[in-house]
Amino acid sequence: MHGKFLTPSVIVQRKALSLGARRAGWVGCNIRLDLIAADAQILVVKDGQPSDPDAVRTAFRQFNRLGDLDPNARGWATLTLRMIRSLGKEAFSLGDLYQRELPFSTVYPANRNVRAKIRQQLQVLRDLEYVEFCGKGTYRLLI
Repeated sequence: MHGKFLTPSVIVQRKALSLGARRAGWVGCNIRLDLIAADAQILVVKDGQPSDPDAVRTAFRQFNRLGDLDPNARGWATLTLRMIRSLGKEAFSLGDLYQRELPFSTVYPANRNVRAKIRQQLQVLRDLEYVEFCGKGTYRLLI
């Protein structure tokens, strides 16, 4: 898994250990794999066979630009990318993403301007050269 996809939004804090535990008060976390975009899953070995090393390196390099973003901003960008992938098509509209507003609100319940945030994240993904703005609310996935 590409480490740039490990963001605060996919890490869930567990309950602190009880006072009777050997490490009382220690707090662990769980990683919500279901919230990580499929792009993060880069196969190094498939069906017992190693993948082509150049293809693996290329896949990793493709998402290194996410590292330029603050981890919280990266969470929004990777969630937006995951929602774009869930559309199942290369060309999509802003309206298509607006129909996926609920997952955004679920992951970021404190945000009251989800549609504005979606538009902002599309600009971020455009600047990272992951999507292309085609005009009139339409976009094309480049990766």
